[in-house]
Amino acid sequence: MTGDLGYNAAGSVTATGGLAGNINYNDNNGTFTLGAGKTLTGSAISTGGRSGTFVFVGDGTVTENLGIDGAGLTQIIFNGTDVVQGGVDATTLTVNTGANATIAGATTGSAVYAGAGNLTSTGNFTGGVDFKSKGGTFTLGADSKLTGTVTNGNNATVIALGNGSITGAITGLNTLEFSGGTGTTLNLSDIINTSINSNITNITYTNSTNASGTINVNTDLTAGTVTFNAGNADGGTIIINAPSTIGLVANAANGTIQIKLGGSLTISDPSAGTINEVDIADGTTYTIDAKGNNVNLFQNGEKIVFQGENSELDLINTGTTDGKFTLYANLNPSSINPTTPPDIYGIVRVSSTPNGLTIDNNDATIRTIGQDSTHRLKEFIVDDTEGVFRSTQQCRHGTTLIRHRITLTQLTFTY
Repeated sequence: MTGDLGYNAAGSVTATGGLAGNINYNDNNGTFTLGAGKTLTGSAISTGGRSGTFVFVGDGTVTENLGIDGAGLTQIIFNGTDVVQGGVDATTLTVNTGANATIAGATTGSAVYAGAGNLTSTGNFTGGVDFKSKGGTFTLGADSKLTGTVTNGNNATVIALGNGSITGAITGLNTLEFSGGTGTTLNLSDIINTSINSNITNITYTNSTNASGTINVNTDLTAGTVTFNAGNADGGTIIINAPSTIGLVANAANGTIQIKLGGSLTISDPSAGTINEVDIADGTTYTIDAKGNNVNLFQNGEKIVFQGENSELDLINTGTTDGKFTLYANLNPSSINPTTPPDIYGIVRVSSTPNGLTIDNNDATIRTIGQDSTHRLKEFIVDDTEGVFRSTQQCRHGTTLIRHRITLTQLTFTY
């Protein structure tokens, strides 16, 4: 077909051979169906009001825009490897099973998944992504922003290809993949907003050729597993700017976690002990919960860096059985200047309820809490149901301290 198509009523047109021309729905609730493997060489708009449905039978191409420069379309339906080479403005973008659609330009509208299809937005996407628990994948292009929420993604994946941001809440998402390389950052919210929640089962760094980038968390994050990139030495960085929890960490020897002012982090798995480096800003708290397990600390040169005198490390056990932390090196007040760490720097708190917790070491060597008499922690606190014990001079040479549910063995406190 050749020529422009205008709707005067809510009719339906199917172009089995494609169309060279423009479409105007004219605020009539019409439907245009583009045949399988065919091309609309032109654009589709609706003047006078938002209206019109555009259907890709499958593997179709639109060389210009859909809904731009008018009032926008009502619906676009993707069924195959469909391509919009321009931008899109539509109330609903329906993604069906078998869809593998790409929009090259900016998009306004809500992506709604009727099946486990795929949608790639290489430009900015303004609107929500609702997977409707159908599965599927949404890919956000590099240097692009998703301004909206991600919902009902318990079987679904969101892929971020580089610099970008997701501004709204993420609820029930199975997987967030970040493939950005060195110098790229994915923001979860552009600003710190603790009223926004990000609930993600798996966060994965997938760039295997270059050093991975940074995920900047400005929302309350609940993550099941964070998997750093195993393909290179720099497996990625996650910056925590709001209260967050992580279940476990994979490939942690390649990863870095930074806890910034306003943030806090709890990891409830022994894998916390294998993270290459955790930086704790002044006035923030990093909590490792043994959950009835043994957690090895500093076994392979890992670092926990206190960046201020009130940087706090909490070693706790809330498990249904006794827990344990095993020290493979001294628990020193490591800092941003490790060669000359300052004195009175950092707080360590030990707590356990309702079961026991032991702080021990891996051999007969007595470990030191604090480096020496001039490079000390600000405070070492044992907090249990009997009250709070704070390190004092008489404990300096003691090798064992038992407090109801807390046992400290072969440790020296420095003063």
